[in-house]
Amino acid sequence: MKFAKSIVRIAAAMFCTFGFATASFAGSGLSVPRGLAVDAAGNLWVANTGANNILKFNSNYVLQPNATITAGINLPTGVAFDPAGNLWVANFQASNGGQGGSISMYTNGKQNTNASITKGIVSPYAIAIDGMGNIWVSNDGSNIMVYTIPAPNTLPSAPIGPLSLSGYHIYGITVSGQALVWGTNTNGTILTPPQVALQEGQLPGYLDPGDTGNALATAANGNVYIGNFDGSVSVLTSNLVTFPFTQLNYTPYGIAIDNLRGRIYISDDVDSTIAVYSTSGTLLNVIQ
Repeated sequence: MKFAKSIVRIAAAMFCTFGFATASFAGSGLSVPRGLAVDAAGNLWVANTGANNILKFNSNYVLQPNATITAGINLPTGVAFDPAGNLWVANFQASNGGQGGSISMYTNGKQNTNASITKGIVSPYAIAIDGMGNIWVSNDGSNIMVYTIPAPNTLPSAPIGPLSLSGYHIYGITVSGQALVWGTNTNGTILTPPQVALQEGQLPGYLDPGDTGNALATAANGNVYIGNFDGSVSVLTSNLVTFPFTQLNYTPYGIAIDNLRGRIYISDDVDSTIAVYSTSGTLLNVIQ
């Protein structure tokens, strides 16, 4: 079973590692990188937890220091882009008026303070946004909150949720048109049709028991990349076939996909690096 090491790592991995969040690293500026996202131009955005900022790297892996985001940021752990190209950040600690954390929004690198989400937020961790603009947040370690954006340029409405199942600790999250995928601590990775979650307020679905889903990302072809506590990374296809992608010597805390260039980005928060793989599993580069 892949879960053998996960229980020991949970507290240290998700919470206690924030204790060394002041560590800094020369060169790229990476410090305890967690959530990752790729924008339409192929730039990589990093929830740089240890330095309390959001970093931008261009498609040549070069840091763009003038694009660094600090406004409204407090212990960022997740990042995602909405269909309009706005960047949303999960802030794990008190921020933007939310004592339990917040979700903050940025357009062209500038914060839209009127769009900050605090209602229902308690220590948000991972964030994903579907094609309709719904914002899905793994929240409070045990549930998922959904905030709907009914039309372009409108602010998030009241939350749907909490969506939860008793006994599950929710970590990674990703969503496509066909599946909401969320990772648990010991019970595997679960796929739920998004419309079921939204309409019925439930999180049933297909259980992939071999993967814990610490970090998750969905490719344009529907494949879901799953990073696990034991360092393994798997791919779950749209027809529910799972195959190994690579084996890491660390627990991945963020995965992002550049569909145009065929790149898979995986963050290592211990060494403060980001590995870049091809879709065939070949290591292309390490941002450090």
